[in-house]
Amino acid sequence: MKNKLLISILSIFFIVSGFSQTKTEKESKALSATIEKNKKAKPSKKTLELRKKLAYYQSHSPFSKNAYLSVEEGGKNGVPPNKYFESEWELTMNPVLGRPTTENLEVIRKQLLEERQRILATGRVPGDAVDNAWVERGPTNVGGRTRAIMFDPNDATRETVFAGGVSGGLWKNTAISNSGSTWTRVNISDNLNVSCLAYDPNNPNIFYVGTGESWTGGDAGGDGVWKSINGGATWSKVFGGVSGPSVFTTAANLTVNSPTSVAGTYPCIPNTSFGAAITTPITANVVLVNDGVSAPTSLGCGASAVGSLTGKIALIRRGSCPFSDKIKSS
Repeated sequence: MKNKLLISILSIFFIVSGFSQTKTEKESKALSATIEKNKKAKPSKKTLELRKKLAYYQSHSPFSKNAYLSVEEGGKNGVPPNKYFESEWELTMNPVLGRPTTENLEVIRKQLLEERQRILATGRVPGDAVDNAWVERGPTNVGGRTRAIMFDPNDATRETVFAGGVSGGLWKNTAISNSGSTWTRVNISDNLNVSCLAYDPNNPNIFYVGTGESWTGGDAGGDGVWKSINGGATWSKVFGGVSGPSVFTTAANLTVNSPTSVAGTYPCIPNTSFGAAITTPITANVVLVNDGVSAPTSLGCGASAVGSLTGKIALIRRGSCPFSDKIKSS
């Protein structure tokens, strides 16, 4: 009895399986046949009319003459080299009107904005899929952007995550799926700006951290590339970074007494290119340089009278001669 039942079940399975495969093959063949039929089918009268209109508008494009102009001719006629935008205009034109319908963009933008606001109102965040909602995992005590994130390749449970912050250093979480888990800062020198993070595919115990961001005002400076050979336990810098003083604090050692319009204390930047470094405050009157040579004479392009500037703060006007010549002449 059991053998008969087993044979019956297997028979039903093969019948269903064969039916499913047969059905799939039929649907695939039907789709292929439809595609081939559409290829062979003659376009409708409406389609032909639209194609004819489109061909006419493209051949009479307002930019058709620009294609034959040289760069010099285009410049003389005030025609900028906007070939990309001209081609985009022609390719996106409405074949009925002979031009792009840019007035519809505002309607589309409004629809997208309303849809976005509706989704955000449900508690979702930008970028998450319907079946993949984002859940906050901190750290909640450090602000700033997260530029790098990496799951620990040595953790088979996929619970350990490293995250690098632009203004928060390198952090580690060993229980990322736990909403109550905490982050700890990794033992890497200073609170470095971390912008990228990777591990060696040939040796998962070797990690690399890249620090710093370019084109910043100094608030996201890095210190080279760092390396760990023990899965992130300890780190050492391998190359790059700051080789000298990174911060300069000016000393307010210049005080102007006269004239009153410019009187005050001014910060100075030490420079030994034109003499010894200034170590004590200078308090003196401002005098206008008079080289007796340049026009006006306050340009300081020529040598000033001996002793005329001793113990004084010289005011030199901007001019054609190099700044170094002005200093040497003074």
